[in-house]
Amino acid sequence: MLAPSTRANVISAVGLLARSREWAAGRGVEISPLPSEDLFTGFLHYLGEKRAVGFGTARDYLESARMFFLRAGLFDEASHAALADLIAALAEEAAESDPGKWARLREFRTAFSLADLLKLALACSAEAKTLAGDSVKAAKLRQKAMIYALLVNTGDRQGDLRFYRIGIDLVRDAAGDWRHGIRQGKTGKAKEVDALWPGASALIDRHILGDRPEWRLPGRLAEIEGMNLLTLSDHVVGKGYINRRLAADFDIHGHLVRTLIADLIRRTRPEALWALQAMLGHTDRHTQKVYRSEFDESKAVREFDALVGQLSAPQS
Repeated sequence: MLAPSTRANVISAVGLLARSREWAAGRGVEISPLPSEDLFTGFLHYLGEKRAVGFGTARDYLESARMFFLRAGLFDEASHAALADLIAALAEEAAESDPGKWARLREFRTAFSLADLLKLALACSAEAKTLAGDSVKAAKLRQKAMIYALLVNTGDRQGDLRFYRIGIDLVRDAAGDWRHGIRQGKTGKAKEVDALWPGASALIDRHILGDRPEWRLPGRLAEIEGMNLLTLSDHVVGKGYINRRLAADFDIHGHLVRTLIADLIRRTRPEALWALQAMLGHTDRHTQKVYRSEFDESKAVREFDALVGQLSAPQS
C-alpha cells in the first residue's frame, strides 16, 4: 500500500502524463498510452514547455510515473530502460541546480551559439599544431577538436560516441572520408548519414596520426583497427567524459547541446524535418514535430552556416 503522499504524487504524475498526450495530439502527434520512449520523451517535453519545471521536479514526475507502470505490470524491457535513462539524465542535471531545460537552452543561446562548438574545435586543432606533437596536451586538444566536430556534424548521442571503434563504427573510405558504420544504441538502426564534412574527417585523421606524417596513416589505421576512437586503445572513457568538457567550455550539459543542434537544423532548414531523424537517430514522429515553429534567421545561424562551410572545406 502506498503512503498517502506517495499515492498523491503518483496520481498527479499520471494526470499530467495524460495531459501531455492531449497536448501532443493537439499538435498532430498521437502517442500510445502504453509505456514507451515516445510516451516518456513526450511527457518530458510537455513538462519543459508547458509547465517550465526544473530538472529535479521533472525527475520526480517521471519517478512517480515509473512507480505507476511498475505496479500495473505494463513495462517491457525497452520502455523501462528508456525511462531509466531519462531519470538518470535529469538526476545529473538536478544535482547541478540548473533551471528548467528550455529556460536553460534560452540562457545558453543568449551567451553562445552552436557555432561556438565549431570555433572551439578549430581553435583546439590550431593550438595543438603549436605544441610538441607527442605532448599529452596536444593529444587532448586534437581529441577535443574531433569530439566537438562530431557532435555538431552528426549530432551523435554521447553514449554512442564514447564507444566508437575505428574501422567498425566509424569507417574511412578510399577517398579519405569518414562515414558511420554503426547501429545506433537506442534504435538498433544503421545511421543514414552522408560522409562527414572533409574538415571533420581531417580532424579525425589528425587525432589518429598525432605527430606522425600523413603517409603513415594507412599503417596507423591497421595498427588500431577495432580500437576505441577517443582513446586509440581498448580503453573506453567514463560516462561523464564528454559532458565535463562541454560544461567546462560552455557551462552546458551535453544532451542539451543535442537539443540545440535539432533547433538549429529546424531554424536553418525548416522544411527538412527528415534531418532530425537522419542526424539524431530519432524514429518517433513526436521528436520531429516538437521542434517545429516559425523560421528564425539570425546572425548566430548565419555564423554557424559559415563555419560549417569552413569545416567542410579540405583541411591542410
